[in-house]
Amino acid sequence: MPEQNHKTETHDDLAESLTVCWTRAQPIVRSYIASAIRDFNDVEDVVQEVAVAVARGYAASDRSLPFVPWALGIARHKIADYQRRHYRNKQVFDTDLLELIEHAHQEIELETSDIRRALDDCVNRLQERGRMLIKMRYTHDLKPAQIAERVGISANAVGVSLHRTRKALSECIRRRMAQEGGAR
Repeated sequence: MPEQNHKTETHDDLAESLTVCWTRAQPIVRSYIASAIRDFNDVEDVVQEVAVAVARGYAASDRSLPFVPWALGIARHKIADYQRRHYRNKQVFDTDLLELIEHAHQEIELETSDIRRALDDCVNRLQERGRMLIKMRYTHDLKPAQIAERVGISANAVGVSLHRTRKALSECIRRRMAQEGGAR
């Protein structure tokens, strides 16, 4: 990514921004790395190398550009480094194939980010009770019985409400994706 000055950003703002971006990108980056490296432990090592490189380069990066393609580019270089270290005399993915795999992962990220935006919009459109139940279940990871205790209804009623709310969210997301031409 090209350099860009961010003099108005505080260290905390920068750290928070990096954390949010890396948290969203990390599953895509890990999947990309795992598509090129078979050993689970080596995958984790390379993911950590990418995380360190991303953290070191983030302050100088142009944050007006998408984060995931930048992180995938770093991952491509770390995969190549790994392959040079571990497969000196063996056949490995060439650069063109790694770039094709990287592109596929960027497409996956774009599709999931469209769905994530649709989900956020649809959750915001829910009635207060449905939004509260979804937040308790999926943000706070509470089981229906725990939710029931907190809101004063039966666990069965919580389950039924969550089912109806998930169904409404699913329909809302499908409609939104179709309106935006994002239905695939």
